[in-house]
Amino acid sequence: MKKQEKVKITSGVVYSVYLLSEALLKELESALSEKYECVIELENRIDPSLIHGIKVEIDNFVLDDSTKAKLASLKEQLLKRGGFGHAID
Repeated sequence: MKKQEKVKITSGVVYSVYLLSEALLKELESALSEKYECVIELENRIDPSLIHGIKVEIDNFVLDDSTKAKLASLKEQLLKRGGFGHAID
């Protein structure tokens, strides 16, 4: 008989502008569990400041695919280049 392997369960939070459906939350948990090879359980919290998209926090890891994060990144890039006066790649 094989020893039963211990399953590591990791909790996290997914922030979204609107409450995610249970099916979508489970799909996200499944995809992240497969990618990180552990069982991930997510709690959904509402954050209207994201504008659109989601942000996932698991332990010290953050996956931010929100419009707010994309706009902040664009702003940073523009400031580094000195604004719109320079060619954009």
